[in-house]
Formats: sequence, structure tokens, C-alpha cells
Amino acid sequence: MQDLKFYYVESVNDLRISPIGGDLKKAMKKVIYKLSSQAETTDKAPKPYYHEGFNHAFALWRHGMTKEADSFAQLLANNEGEANGLVELGKKLIGASQFTLAAIIKLLDDQVLPPVPATWADDLTQQLKDDLVVSQR
Repeated sequence: MQDLKFYYVESVNDLRISPIGGDLKKAMKKVIYKLSSQAETTDKAPKPYYHEGFNHAFALWRHGMTKEADSFAQLLANNEGEANGLVELGKKLIGASQFTLAAIIKLLDDQVLPPVPATWADDLTQQLKDDLVVSQR
């Protein structure tokens, strides 16, 4: 563990991502304190980390989901056709949909909303990876 470097994220500035809860923050602070007190030097103590990509966490996740091998709409339909977000929303309004509202919103996200610009998302994801892997050595 002496060769490991620890980084932590205190918050993500994307309104579409739930904030870190109080219990998790409290536990994280305990771990940071413990690791800091055991660190031989301040260079080895945990450091806060932030990247511009965190401001777009939901969009990056959304783009990443497009690379999954399986289709969410097909999985919801047990691979027997595809679930339709607009149809399921209508059914939900009259209590006839078998899907949760979260699943229907995800369907609408996939089927109705415009996609995240792929080049932008891939570039920003690569910048984040490079920063974490290369710059933090």
C-alpha cells in the first residue's frame, strides 16, 4: 500500500447526478483521516481530485451506455421486440405499464432525446483517463 496514491472526489458539479450523501461523506472523511495519519509524507496522503469531465458526468455516462452490446429497449422486452418509451409513458399514465418510471425515462432518453456528441464525449473521456493515469503518477 505504500506505493499507492489515493485520490477522492468530494462532489460532482452536474445537476443530473445525485449529490454525495452525508453518511458517505462522513465515512469518506474518516478514511481520508486514517490514510492521512498513516502516510509517511504529505505526498502520500490522499488528495482531492477534480476534472472538468465531472461537470458532464451524466452526458459521459449516457454516451458510454450507447457502447453497450445489449439494447436496453430489447432487454426490457425480454429480447422479444423492443419496448417503446412513448407507448410505455402513455401506459404508465393509465396504470397499465409494467415498467418503472425510471425505466421509461431511460427509454425516452434513448429513443427521443438527441444523442450526446460522440467525438466530444470520447475526447473528454480520454482526457479524464489520461489525467488520472498519466498526470497523477
